[in-house]
Amino acid sequence: MEPSRWVTQGIVAGFGHLEKLGAADLRPDGQTQTMLKKAVNWLDGDVDSDYKRLLKETTAAERAKYTPDHSTVQYLYARSFFPRWPINGSTSTAVEFYKSRLAATWLSFGLQEQAMIALAMDRLGDDATAQLILSSLGERATRSEELGMYWKNFNAGWYWWDFPVETHALMIEAFHEVAQDEAAVNELRLYLLKLKQTTDWKTTKATAEACYALLLTGDNGLEPVAAPVIAVGGEKVVAEKQEAGT
Repeated sequence: MEPSRWVTQGIVAGFGHLEKLGAADLRPDGQTQTMLKKAVNWLDGDVDSDYKRLLKETTAAERAKYTPDHSTVQYLYARSFFPRWPINGSTSTAVEFYKSRLAATWLSFGLQEQAMIALAMDRLGDDATAQLILSSLGERATRSEELGMYWKNFNAGWYWWDFPVETHALMIEAFHEVAQDEAAVNELRLYLLKLKQTTDWKTTKATAEACYALLLTGDNGLEPVAAPVIAVGGEKVVAEKQEAGT
């Protein structure tokens, strides 16, 4: 069947997460790295083909107003985990074009993609745009002692860039890596745990992203701590079951 760039980018980003956590097999001649390098090379080639098609089908004036698509944002995020494999040739030209257009159009994207753009820009050398995005996200956030840090105007949807848990996990990654604001990170972690407290994280992918964000940053919420003493009508309540972290 036809290859899927979305799935490939998701897997490449997933291996990027494992490497950030020190949990990946990094042997250059190992099966994992061989597969990963092939995937990255394929993505570079597919992005290059897309850019050449864009050059043929649009005018210079149209490209000056061009807004990259969701797949391009995801590509730059996934690709930014692997600077050890340089972006060469015409793919480099394509990436620079997409970076310049995202620097001008990032506000037209949703919250998850804004976090992706900030992380990609920071890793690919555009620190100014990355810091601008994080400053804007911080100004638009709501902070609550009970709920932590979140965005009231976020509307969950059916597309991957509208999934709430994945969006919040990316916010944690961005505020940790780009803003280096650990106070905000701990507030964001609190809200992510609140999303889990009364229900579940909905999907296996969402759970994986949430675990990555929690393992990557902040204090260890799974460390044993003294349990709260709860009394009702003067009688101590003994909790029979406790869930780590919540």
